Amino acid sequence: MREFVAAARALVGTPYRHAGRNKHGVDCGGVIILAARRAGLIPADWDVLPYSTIIDVDMILAGLREWCEPVERPGEPESGDILLMRILRRNQHLAVATGEGSIIHCYTAAGRVVEHPLTEHWRQAIVGIWRWRQRRAGGGGAAWRRS
Repeated sequence: MREFVAAARALVGTPYRHAGRNKHGVDCGGVIILAARRAGLIPADWDVLPYSTIIDVDMILAGLREWCEPVERPGEPESGDILLMRILRRNQHLAVATGEGSIIHCYTAAGRVVEHPLTEHWRQAIVGIWRWRQRRAGGGGAAWRRS
């Protein structure tokens, strides 16, 4: 998952933009999608269905299930794991675990993509850890569409 983490890290500093998918702005899902595209984990023309500012957790889970497996006995997140986090009482935030004790995510309070330590505050927000299947880009399902 080095390529995925490196691709996410390359987005650090990118401004926040709801549903953004380019260098001009991304959201937390955009970080995952752009990094996964660049790492060849999902097709370059696939994305999640459009979403409002109140994100539907079922849509997030459907997308994660398409490409990843849930970690049944979560311990320390591994490099490239996707962390589903509870923010503002909703399971609606995604971050990339670096495997080096930090996370990469688009943090709206910072207004950009950041990398910082996975502190106890952020650990307590984790409600699920998802690990990429070892298959490469291809396929797709109901939660995903061509962009």
